[in-house]
Amino acid sequence: NQKPQTQKKTEIKLKKESYRNFKHFVFTLKSSAIGFNLHTSIDYEQEDESNNGKLFWACKIDTVSTLTPSLFKNHLTSENEIITQDALKQLYLINSKGSVLWKKKINESILSQIYIVDIFKNNKFQMLFNTENYLHLIDRNGNYVDGYPVKLPAKSTNALSVFDYDKDKNYRLFIACANNKIYNYTIYGIKAD
Repeated sequence: NQKPQTQKKTEIKLKKESYRNFKHFVFTLKSSAIGFNLHTSIDYEQEDESNNGKLFWACKIDTVSTLTPSLFKNHLTSENEIITQDALKQLYLINSKGSVLWKKKINESILSQIYIVDIFKNNKFQMLFNTENYLHLIDRNGNYVDGYPVKLPAKSTNALSVFDYDKDKNYRLFIACANNKIYNYTIYGIKAD
C-alpha cells in the first residue's frame, strides 16, 4: 500500500480590478484512484477601447443567416471556408478571412445538411443538399455541376441522406417525398434501380 501523495496548494490572489475583464471560468473534477483531479481554465480579455472584445473576423451578408454555417474545404489551400444561406435564400461561400467569395440565389430554403462530396474523384469538392423541390450540387466556384439542379418527383418531406458504402465516392442519395415514396439517386442525379 502506498500513501497518497500530497500536492502543494496553489493560491492566486487577484485585486478587485482584475475581475473587470473576466470572461468565463470552466472547471472539471475527475475521480481518480487517489482522490480527485481538478482542471480549470479562465478566459480573460484585455481591455479594449472599442468594446468589441476579441474578434477574429467579421463578415457582412445581405440579411440574417437562416442556416447553421457549414465548413467547406478549399482544395487549393486546405483551409476551411464557410457556407451559409440568408433569409433572401442566397447561398454564400465565405473564405477563412471572412470575405464573401460568391453568393448564389437558390429560390428555396435548404432543408438538409450540406454534404461535401467529390463527384469527379479528383479531390475537388462540391456542395450537395436539397430544398423542397430540388437536389442541388454546386462546385466551389458557385456553379451547378452538369445535370443539376434535379427536380424531385414530388415535394421532399425530409432532409436528404447521403451514403458512401464502400468509401469509394460512389455516393447514394436517398430522399422521401410527399407522394409516399423514397427515391434513390446516384451522385449524377439519376434515379437508381
